[in-house]
Amino acid sequence: PIYPVAVIVPILAFPATILCIPPMIWHFTQRNIAAGSLMLWMIFLNFPNAINPLIWPRDNLNDWWDGQGFCDIQARLQVGAVIALQSCTGVVARRLANVMDTGNITVAPSRNHRIRERCIEVVFCWVLPVLLMIIYYIVQPMRYYLYGISGCVAAYDPSWPSIVLVYMWAPIAAFAASYYTGLLVYRLYRYRREFHRLLAARNTTKSRFIRLFIMSIIFLVVVVPYDIFILYQLVSLTSVDYQWSRVHGDNWNSVAKVPSHGTLRFDRWAEMAFGYILFFLFGTGTDANNSYKRMLVSIGLGNFFPSLYNIKDSTSNTPSRVSFIKGWPASWSTKAKGVFSKTGTVDGTLMSGTHNSSSVAGTPK
Repeated sequence: PIYPVAVIVPILAFPATILCIPPMIWHFTQRNIAAGSLMLWMIFLNFPNAINPLIWPRDNLNDWWDGQGFCDIQARLQVGAVIALQSCTGVVARRLANVMDTGNITVAPSRNHRIRERCIEVVFCWVLPVLLMIIYYIVQPMRYYLYGISGCVAAYDPSWPSIVLVYMWAPIAAFAASYYTGLLVYRLYRYRREFHRLLAARNTTKSRFIRLFIMSIIFLVVVVPYDIFILYQLVSLTSVDYQWSRVHGDNWNSVAKVPSHGTLRFDRWAEMAFGYILFFLFGTGTDANNSYKRMLVSIGLGNFFPSLYNIKDSTSNTPSRVSFIKGWPASWSTKAKGVFSKTGTVDGTLMSGTHNSSSVAGTPK
């Protein structure tokens, strides 16, 4: 029989995946690499959560597809996500903390500083996760585990190199993110009377700042203790000495199939929950709504729903009507030019100018 969880999980995971796509696009178009990358990594995790229960809904192990190729990709994305989510959050928290740095307010960031900030985001959100995915091969004792309902799960050798090369980096990134979150909280309290002036100097809004701040606090309260607990559990399971010949022996190409007994792994529930949290924080504000309207107008729905042309400036409470180039023949860039010429700072990054001038990853109001 098909377990009820195998039906419920796709119903929850598909929306958690789809809802993250529009705010992800918005952030990348605004060059908010850290925030956009955070959404994309969450999509990488939740899309398999929607697909896997449809492929392996029962515990009939002998009839299972072994998932080769499909699961190989999933397993490595899981390894990369171990550090990517924490790193992206840390970069966002760092930028928010720099916004509240009263000693370094620069309205016009230099080109070199903008490039340096972009490089920092790319390195921590993508280069390090990809590097971890490559190093993972050293401690990969088999292709992967294959669980009923949950699907593909990365396999690790229970030896100390797994701790050093993979496990410990998530808590380290989490502690770094916690430092910047704590610094942000301190500066918010210390400079609370200058809060609005500091946001104005960075060309952002209170709503955008608060949304990212809430995300950082949730991360500090929930994710950091979880990472510490997982590291403790994994260390306690370390029981053998590392040997390359044993880890990459004759059984390396095998797949370990594990029945679910009608249950879903806990981390899968957490991934879906965070997908919804990110959407409600990043995808329900004024800038996000404006982006949705532009997308709908671009496919011609503005002809049927004229209200889609009403775009609200995130820095104002008064909606303004903008002129879109109607119809498919017009290019997207032409449409965007018509929109952005009216919306002023709506298309700006979350904050420009951090430590000695920078650009801070943004979130829709």
